Amino acid sequence: IQGWIHWDDGTNFNSIGIGGDGTFSVAARWDAGMLNNWEGQDYNGTYITKLQIYISDNGFSAITAKIWTGANAANLVWSGDASNAVSGMWNEVTLDTPLQIDASLEYWVGYTIDEVGANYPAGVDAGPATVGYGDMVTLDGTTWDDLVNLNSTLDFNWNVEFYAEEMTTSIPAPAPLIDNTQYTSQGASFSQGVAQDVPVAAIRDNDRDFQGYFNIYRADSTMQYNLYATVPYVDNQTAYSYYDKFPDAGIQQGYYYKVSTVYSSATDSCEPFAYTSIPPIQDYVYVFVTGINNPLANSLTNLYPNPAKDKVTVTSSAAMTHVMVVNYLGQVVYNAKVNNETTLTLNTASYQSGVYVVKIDTESGQITKRVTIAK
Repeated sequence: IQGWIHWDDGTNFNSIGIGGDGTFSVAARWDAGMLNNWEGQDYNGTYITKLQIYISDNGFSAITAKIWTGANAANLVWSGDASNAVSGMWNEVTLDTPLQIDASLEYWVGYTIDEVGANYPAGVDAGPATVGYGDMVTLDGTTWDDLVNLNSTLDFNWNVEFYAEEMTTSIPAPAPLIDNTQYTSQGASFSQGVAQDVPVAAIRDNDRDFQGYFNIYRADSTMQYNLYATVPYVDNQTAYSYYDKFPDAGIQQGYYYKVSTVYSSATDSCEPFAYTSIPPIQDYVYVFVTGINNPLANSLTNLYPNPAKDKVTVTSSAAMTHVMVVNYLGQVVYNAKVNNETTLTLNTASYQSGVYVVKIDTESGQITKRVTIAK
């Protein structure tokens, strides 16, 4: 189950403003139970993953996309900055954490906009409005009204749509948020701009193709996630692992990672992050380094011949700093610092037959090897 849910007709036709500086919020509303059977689909339990809104001009200083629940939009349950919206087009806003739909609740989806100057930034369709559902607006953040009731010539629905889809991972419901919006436009009146010659259709191409790879991101010291590696998809492979060769990992330090998949169509693309499969559900993993062991070190260090008799040659791709040899009784029979050599010959002519442990300290850590002396 997936699809765009909206009251507008899917096109931008006109624009609305308050004629000066001020703040107002717009929303489309769904009664409790409506999403149980929306256009023949039961969206209860699906997740809202993104919104799209049409912004007509750049006469704004800030836009915040919002989702509320309850009568009169009493509970703000999600908000996200949309101030980078581009005027004259549909803008998609992705939820940082998908929001699960409880169809027994009333839902309001929209945005708060700070208008600057006598502009008309809020996009609407050609109407007529679905009164009480597609045309809700507030000038004070408390009292909501139908746009057409405030101005009978504004018989439109807001260009506000949200996308809901099924997800395999359960994500806990967020706690209600506190809305600190300062409304400064009480008593303002709404008016419309110039209608579009050709209405602009919403982007609803959901047929995005998986691009065949996974992106791995790691956070830097400022907690900004940067693309770190790409792992190709393998047919029929259900689990993947990734070995981070990060050379500067520090003991008793933590690192944050995210994994995404990339989908694209002819008109757009998306890159959702994966969520953890066990609580706490989140879109990142945290790795805490308790110790460092180079899994390649043993393969890069060698003793020969083995078994040996009178001498043993030790080679290492990493510079050696110390070598110790211990016999089967735990006695140290050789103990010496090494001046960053990569090759060392041990004189074992006086060693008794048996198994000896050779401990080699290198720039990459300590490696332990065994050698057999046979006389």
